[in-house]
Amino acid sequence: MKKILVLCTGNSCRSQIAEGYLRYFAKGRAEVYSAGIETHGVNPKAIETMREDGIDISNHTSNNIDEYRDVPFDFVITVCDNAKERCPFFPSTAKKFHQNFSDPAKAIGSEKEIKEAFRQIRQEIKDLHLAASCAAGFVWPLRKPCALARTWLWNKFGPLGIIFQVLISLLIFFLIVIISQ
Repeated sequence: MKKILVLCTGNSCRSQIAEGYLRYFAKGRAEVYSAGIETHGVNPKAIETMREDGIDISNHTSNNIDEYRDVPFDFVITVCDNAKERCPFFPSTAKKFHQNFSDPAKAIGSEKEIKEAFRQIRQEIKDLHLAASCAAGFVWPLRKPCALARTWLWNKFGPLGIIFQVLISLLIFFLIVIISQ
């Protein structure tokens, strides 16, 4: 079973949301952990925001990277630039991935604006994790995830995103045809 670590600064929002989605999409086919280079506790707004999407992270804990030094991870995903830059040497053969997401805990404004910042980051993380989960084979059938990936590509890159998806789909189709011969 693959072991995945999601790493952030304080293990309170972004990494907790990512862990929640990875656990959900992997459906028990991967061991998913999250940690921070510091621990800030799980942010109640992250719990509330995930609950809105039907995922309960209220039992998650805020963990420090040092707790996992001896775990042989297959993948380490950093979800903020700070964690990527400050992460101590991690002796591992893990494949490392990085995607920076804004910290919703730093959002300012009215309560409604702050909630919307959390929802926006939740959606960005969900869209990216759906695409990654599709690629890793954790989500099947692909109809709904691919529709969400299309939406994410459109929102992120406009018409070029859809062209990119069509090219990738054609490449995958041709690879399947070649492999099946």
